[in-house]
Amino acid sequence: MNRSQLAHALRAAADLLGDREFVVIGSAAIFGSYSDVRMNEDLAISVEVDLVPPGDEAETKAVELDGAQGELSDFHETHGFYIDGVSATTAKMPAGWQQRVVAFAPRAANGTIGWCLSPSDLVATKTAAGRQKDLRFATAAFRQRLVDPDEVLVQIPSIEASSEQRERAMKFVTSHRTLQPGTMKPTLDTSGITDLPDFDAASFGMTILANAETFAERPPTI
Repeated sequence: MNRSQLAHALRAAADLLGDREFVVIGSAAIFGSYSDVRMNEDLAISVEVDLVPPGDEAETKAVELDGAQGELSDFHETHGFYIDGVSATTAKMPAGWQQRVVAFAPRAANGTIGWCLSPSDLVATKTAAGRQKDLRFATAAFRQRLVDPDEVLVQIPSIEASSEQRERAMKFVTSHRTLQPGTMKPTLDTSGITDLPDFDAASFGMTILANAETFAERPPTI
C-alpha cells in the first residue's frame, strides 16, 4: 500500500457510491498523515483500504464496495489492492478520536475526502486488537517516530475492549517508551479541496465517546 493507492481508493469509492467523504480506518489511515518515504515494510504491507461510507446504517454501501472493489474483485486483480467496506459499528475508537481525525484530500482523489484516524488513535486500536500483524505495525510506527507512545497510553483506556486486552496493550506500548522520543512532522495533503468542511462523525453513524469516559470499570466485552 502507498499514498497514491489510498487516493485511488477514495476516488474509486466515490465514483461507485456518489459520496465524497469516507472515514479511513485500518493500516491505510497512516498515509493520511505521512508520505511513503516514512514507511517501512511493516507499515505498508497491507493491500486493503478500510472505508466507512456515510449514511450507511443498513450497510448496503459497504456491501456494494465489497462486491465491486473488494478482495478477489476485478478491481483487486487489476490494481493490486482492494477496498473493504466497513460498518460504522465495527470500529472501536478511543474517546475523542473525532477531534483528531486527519483530512486526506489530494488532487488525485478528485475532490473526495478521506477522514483518516490519527496515528495515535490508529496505533491504540491496533495494540488493543493485539494480533501479531497489528503489533508489528505498532512497533514500526514507534520506531519510525510516527507516533508518541505516551499519546497512545492516554487513549487505550477508552477503547471498548476487555480489561485483559487493554492491560496487554498498555504493557506493550510501555515497553516502547525507551525508543527515541519525539515524532516526525506530518506531511498532510488537502490540495484537492479548496474549502475543507468540518468532520461530522454523526453523518457516518459512528459512536462518539465522551473524552472522560473509559471502560476500565466495565465488565469485559465478549
